[in-house]
Amino acid sequence: MRRLFHTASIVASAVVLTASLSQADPTYDTILELNDSATGVRGTDTTNSGNVILTGSQQVSGVTQGLLWSGNLYSNIGTYYTILPEVSGTLSGSIYYGPDTHAFNSLIPEGQIRAVGTYQLDGVDGTFGFMYQGALQSGTYAVTAINVQDAVNTIPHSTAGSIVVGAYDKGTAQTGNSFIFDLTDSSFKSLTLGNESSLYGVWHVGGDKYVIIGGARNPGAADANQAFIANYDLATNTVSDKTFYTFNDQGGAISHFEGITAVDGGYNVIATVTDNGDGSAIGAALAFISVTDGAFNPNAVWTGLDVNGSDLTTGNTVYENVGIGVYATSGSANVNTYTATVPEPSTYALVALGLAALVYGLRRRATA
Repeated sequence: MRRLFHTASIVASAVVLTASLSQADPTYDTILELNDSATGVRGTDTTNSGNVILTGSQQVSGVTQGLLWSGNLYSNIGTYYTILPEVSGTLSGSIYYGPDTHAFNSLIPEGQIRAVGTYQLDGVDGTFGFMYQGALQSGTYAVTAINVQDAVNTIPHSTAGSIVVGAYDKGTAQTGNSFIFDLTDSSFKSLTLGNESSLYGVWHVGGDKYVIIGGARNPGAADANQAFIANYDLATNTVSDKTFYTFNDQGGAISHFEGITAVDGGYNVIATVTDNGDGSAIGAALAFISVTDGAFNPNAVWTGLDVNGSDLTTGNTVYENVGIGVYATSGSANVNTYTATVPEPSTYALVALGLAALVYGLRRRATA
């Protein structure tokens, strides 16, 4: 196991990605080691202390290998664990995505974690999905296979409650689609999100109720791919209150949200912003979406994220008001993982959006 010690803050600036309400600039730090990438996060307690599990990937002798990191996000002190899936064949690469913990999911025994991910095999086409549940202890372990029938690639992105969400494709044009995997009976749920949809994140509201995020074609916007948030009911397998978001009128687009966390009054979500012309990443963005009676406000409070001096900044996951992603500095082929602590929306911003009732509530952090 490797131990990670406090790293110096990095100078950064916020990019203006929308004409909506301004806020103070985020505060940035670099975490993990060079060429490590964080893709998911979950707290190990409900006190918002910064104690978390990070999932992602690391480079080991030139091979991409899944990583799990347990530590404090604010102090940047933690421990690496290398947990590999037990597979038939020769493992050629792996990555972990969203984790879940006992603190947020009573179905997970205390002292264990869940984490979903993918792996590849030498000489075998495709990407295979899996879920690990067990102790944080380096080694090779049996895992639960999560693979859509006849799919070439199955990518579980996140897990919460008793479900896993992700995306798959069958190797031909316009076959990419989203899935929900029910852990209680190991079944895949068929959704009506349309072709070329993807699910990236999920938050367990309670019981059979979830909030899901991802991307899908929006019939109201010339069928363009846009980020969305929606309610999901596992008991009835229904999606409701789907609301789309985009940066198209600001010279950039968001094709999908990648991470979600509950906060007082709604949800914080994060995304990578791409150029409309060539699809390249131009920055990241974190948004607060307020909720009233289960309905999502179409007017989010946005904060652009862009590490100063970088050619690439992605938005991969979010913990409370901390956005997490990777950045690559100009002229370098290496990447680093960053955290961006975003100030809460100002009172002025909330009043201007008609959310004055949330001003007090947002001074307290959610622990759901």
